[in-house]
Amino acid sequence: MLRISIDVSRDARQPFFDTRDAIHNVLTFALVRHGYHPVANRPSPWGFGVVGRRVRTRGPRRLWRVERIVVGTTEPTIAEALARITPDDLVEPSQVPSAGLDLRQSTLRHDVSWFATSALSVYALSPIRVLERTEESHQSMAILTLGPQWDAALNRTMATRFGRPFQLRVVPDEFYVRAHQGHLVAKMGIKKDRQGRPVILPGLVFPFLLLGPESDLRDAWFNGIGAGTGMGFGCLEVSEQ
Repeated sequence: MLRISIDVSRDARQPFFDTRDAIHNVLTFALVRHGYHPVANRPSPWGFGVVGRRVRTRGPRRLWRVERIVVGTTEPTIAEALARITPDDLVEPSQVPSAGLDLRQSTLRHDVSWFATSALSVYALSPIRVLERTEESHQSMAILTLGPQWDAALNRTMATRFGRPFQLRVVPDEFYVRAHQGHLVAKMGIKKDRQGRPVILPGLVFPFLLLGPESDLRDAWFNGIGAGTGMGFGCLEVSEQ
């Protein structure tokens, strides 16, 4: 198991993104270069999150500057590939020279520390996406209201990803929820459609106490929580006490 923090220098070339797809491409390319073999139609056994700063631009396009990327996994072969990544690997493959996201001017910090616990005080570094399949359309829809249905769907989502039952329980920070009048939805651009428009999906962002068996908390901490972690959803950070 391993988590890596990628801190990007302010002098880095082209450290801007408009969707998480560019960052996903950088990370996947780096992992594949060191032995990772993605499996089609399988939930990602790893996850990442991004700390970015909004950049002022003219027109409707929204850009963020990359400041930090957190990526982690408990899957041994992926952890081995992740441990081999160097800053020179962190460039998006592109057929147009210098067109891809370039994060080679960055520093990497490895974190394998973990202690047995049944509770973590955390916040969502990126929106948490929990899905429920509807009987009418047979499609998975995001649940955007906290409660027993959200908790049950979260555990089903994690069970699907890891092939075993999960017993996580989320206790939201009540003061934060009240202060935001229950409006916890945040949207994130994950890629672009054929017309070049960003595909934006919703999730929930809030601080909370995560309870459950030690193995469940470990997998949530290193891999991310919920669905879409390979697209940048569900990355956790420890709340400062």
